[in-house]
Amino acid sequence: MGWLPWVLIAPMRSLTERIARSRQQVEPHLNKVGLPRRRMGSRDGHNGPELGGALHDVYAGEHTVKEAITDNLTGLKTYRYFREALERECGRSVRSNRPFSVIMIALDRFKQVIERMGRRESEKVLAAVATLLDAQLREPNVLARNGEDVFAILAPETNAQQAGTLAERLRAAVEADGFLRRHEVTASIGIATFPDHGRTPEEILRVANSGMHLAKQFNGNCVKVASPSPNAPE
Repeated sequence: MGWLPWVLIAPMRSLTERIARSRQQVEPHLNKVGLPRRRMGSRDGHNGPELGGALHDVYAGEHTVKEAITDNLTGLKTYRYFREALERECGRSVRSNRPFSVIMIALDRFKQVIERMGRRESEKVLAAVATLLDAQLREPNVLARNGEDVFAILAPETNAQQAGTLAERLRAAVEADGFLRRHEVTASIGIATFPDHGRTPEEILRVANSGMHLAKQFNGNCVKVASPSPNAPE
């Protein structure tokens, strides 16, 4: 359970135990293809409801776990999941002295989309950006939604130069998308790398967020790296 945010660990442990007990009830009644096995010699008719209840508990529990780490609108990971992954990656990198990078992305002129086109169209924009960003990333990277129009990326084993190249590719992909271009949506991107810009998750996030805000100040549609500062915006 170490991959879940700490605030979810206790309830998820209880949930996992319940799922395990349910599976123990279900599995003896399943055949090799996963379908209910008819029990020989049983005529009381009570096995069906018991099995159905156990199956419901298993699937409902697994659905709850998925909802806890998945953003409903975009299908990306939640920011809580991202923070937990960041904590783990930072600890691993401290021990191995290997780099990792964080990329923060804010959409330019997203509020204007809401004002002009309404909430439904703005949700289409978010879904389109999520799909586009996900297609540009390799498997170890973690892509999460952070707030209404902000996305966060954790890139393990990625140094500052590689993070800059990746961020520029993401910026260009957003700019080139026809649907997003019609809505005049581009991306302001900030990056930070361990250990160049900090040695704790908080320091890395501070610099990445500061770079994102700096890109906004430059009228957006650019990638910026901010100097580490204790007064930078969170």
